[in-house]
Amino acid sequence: MATTDNFLLQHPPHHQHSTSSTTTNNTTFLQINLRKSEIATSTLLEASDSHNPSIILVQEPYILDGKIAGIPRSWNQWLSKNNKAGIISLPSCDKPVFLQSTVNSTALKIQTEQGPLTVISAYSSPYKNIMETLQELHSILTDLGYERVLICADLNAHSRIWGYANEDTRGAQVEDFLLAQQLYLLNETNSPPTFEHRGRKGWPDLSFIKGTDFANSCTWKVLEDYTHSDHKYILIEALLSQSHYSYPRFKTAYGGHRRMLQHLGQKTKQLVQQIEESNTKDHLAKAKEELQKTIFAACRKAYKIKKFKLKINNNWWNQSLQIKKKELQALKRRTNKSEDDNKLKYQLQLSKKQAELKREAKKAKRNSFRNTCTKTTDPYGRPYKALVKNKHPPAELFKQLGNPSSGDTKSFALKILQELYPPSHSPATPPNCFPLIQEPQITKNEIRR
Repeated sequence: MATTDNFLLQHPPHHQHSTSSTTTNNTTFLQINLRKSEIATSTLLEASDSHNPSIILVQEPYILDGKIAGIPRSWNQWLSKNNKAGIISLPSCDKPVFLQSTVNSTALKIQTEQGPLTVISAYSSPYKNIMETLQELHSILTDLGYERVLICADLNAHSRIWGYANEDTRGAQVEDFLLAQQLYLLNETNSPPTFEHRGRKGWPDLSFIKGTDFANSCTWKVLEDYTHSDHKYILIEALLSQSHYSYPRFKTAYGGHRRMLQHLGQKTKQLVQQIEESNTKDHLAKAKEELQKTIFAACRKAYKIKKFKLKINNNWWNQSLQIKKKELQALKRRTNKSEDDNKLKYQLQLSKKQAELKREAKKAKRNSFRNTCTKTTDPYGRPYKALVKNKHPPAELFKQLGNPSSGDTKSFALKILQELYPPSHSPATPPNCFPLIQEPQITKNEIRR
């Protein structure tokens, strides 16, 4: 468990020669319960393109091999011990720090210009004791002290304060917890429902914050986007500015080392003399910074800079699915506005449309990698990198073949087959074996007897 008594997030050393920084005035969070749906989890990429969140807080995500499946590899993720609550940080979130993970919750800390902010995702099943989750949250809040905190949780608790027409025992326990911890509830009484399923509505998704100034700077909104889940997206915007630092990465695998050494050698004597003449700590720090600048300038003249894509394209969500999604949203609005006589008819149409869209989205997602492999012209292109780049580089195959200087794909494949399945050179008659005796065939008279 991480302690936060002496915890302080420091800004990275930002030298103008080696880094670039951008500052955003708002920090955006997205909250949703994904109901263990594969398609709902995969469409988080589309939601991130529309709303540009820094952090996504999820409950009941689709899990495969102990990780949230269907999201880009560049997104960092943390899960609770029961895999029911998770936090996803996007590349726009600068250096998040993982605090701890309990059975029903997970906590993350990010740095803002106004100070550190702790983000917590939690989930409590309606069939389990809610006090277990509340006790875990109480323990985390006690360690944090007076720091800013944002809690996004699906607690399955009913209360009139956040929209329900009735109140149950779980709702009363959550209300007592809010009062005891001095937390502010972002949910509004007259807000749209965060959960809809076949005519049933609910408000189980809650958002709490700690800190008076933080509470006044936050906005909370239920989005009408179609999510492929029974729950809706919740968008939280806070007036917290973040600085994003980026460091250039040079391509050193394509040559250019001699040029770099030539540019560096022009100032080697000057740098060595400056280091030798350093008598104090400040002089040595100046010499070190000058050395860093010189190395960076030499690398910049000799190597190319690797480019990173902060925005990832969704290669399986096509125009046909987008049209059907908009039709579904229009039908959903018509269902909500219709009277009781036509409501049942529209609900049946809505359920059929939802099943059709879900079926086609699953088919498109599962066939996307096959289509990518079919269309590629380079066997060691994107499909290869996505699967086996880190495990079996192409150079290993040529080492097995004796590093041939010529040949085509077919000849390489035949050589690999020969290495895997070498031809047998065993004699026709094994040693110490006697030949079989050729007996005459059985005649019809023998069969009759």
